[in-house]
Amino acid sequence: MNETTQENYERRLSKYAQLLHGTDQDGLVCKLQMYQSFLGKHSELGDRLWKIEPLLILLIKSLEQDLHLTLAKFFEEDGYSIGKFIRFCLTNRRQISWAEGKPLDESVLRKQADALVEHEHVIKAIRGRRDKFFAHRDKRYLDNGDQIYSDYPLSAQDVERVTNTLISIVGAHERGLSGGRFSFHLAEFIEIGVDNMVRNLEAGRKLNFPNQALD
Repeated sequence: MNETTQENYERRLSKYAQLLHGTDQDGLVCKLQMYQSFLGKHSELGDRLWKIEPLLILLIKSLEQDLHLTLAKFFEEDGYSIGKFIRFCLTNRRQISWAEGKPLDESVLRKQADALVEHEHVIKAIRGRRDKFFAHRDKRYLDNGDQIYSDYPLSAQDVERVTNTLISIVGAHERGLSGGRFSFHLAEFIEIGVDNMVRNLEAGRKLNFPNQALD
């Protein structure tokens, strides 16, 4: 049986909610919160964090790479392409209904498209880092990997803002379709978990290496 436009829309929306809020290996919000929480711990403790557990610096770099690879998929045409989803909604809005038979709000869709344009420089940096460094190491960065951060500047706040835009877009469609409900994510629990993890690592370091100075 062929899928109707409404079914296509609902299937795509469900997939976006899963990709954003899921707790499996694809959940973007959990990855972002874990990365930010570790950055917050480094801001709080400085290089003392590496004394508590030297491997954490490698873990943070791995989280950064995974976060950028996951985020980039939302902005490429052969990936999840949130822009492509919005264009699909605009083209087919008369065949798609929200709760109680209400049509898609065209003004909402236009604002969502404009919001992505506002993040264009951030999206370019995310894709540049992915294409030139994380996924395939360009020869320009073979001897000086840190150059990628100058060529494609991107702050943790930039990544947070563009992720929040994704959450806002998907959430608006979820609320429209369900009549008010939207997905709940576990960001606060992730932050608590990272805090507990670092405290447990510090306790273990003091127990196993009592003569090591952590300050």
